[in-house]
Amino acid sequence: MTDETIDTLRAECPGWDLHALHADFERWVAADPERTPANWQRAFVGWVRRHHAKHKNQLRG
Repeated sequence: MTDETIDTLRAECPGWDLHALHADFERWVAADPERTPANWQRAFVGWVRRHHAKHKNQLRG
């Protein structure tokens, strides 16, 4: 993850463990070679945004 990606996600999707989500994203991509993104950072940001939209009610705090 780049610093820009981390800053973007901390601002837009606060409260998540970004390193854990990055590992989940890598496993998701590895499960299907057709998912390999052309722009890894942009794909990860989109993936986290979707995850946040679906699961933000599970955040503690």
